[in-house]
Amino acid sequence: MEAPPTVHERSLIRLAWLAPDLQTAILEGRQKTGLCLEDLRFAPIPLCWDDQRRMLGA
Repeated sequence: MEAPPTVHERSLIRLAWLAPDLQTAILEGRQKTGLCLEDLRFAPIPLCWDDQRRMLGA
């Protein structure tokens, strides 16, 4: 397997480890007001789902 070819694609891969309820909320447009893809791409998102919820306001 190869790594995604671009920095953009590699930064998006990290989003696969978001808590499932956070992923669903984002896909349904129910994320915290002001939260955007650029915030998620470069934020130091913790692996712990509870920490993610606290960080992302869920």
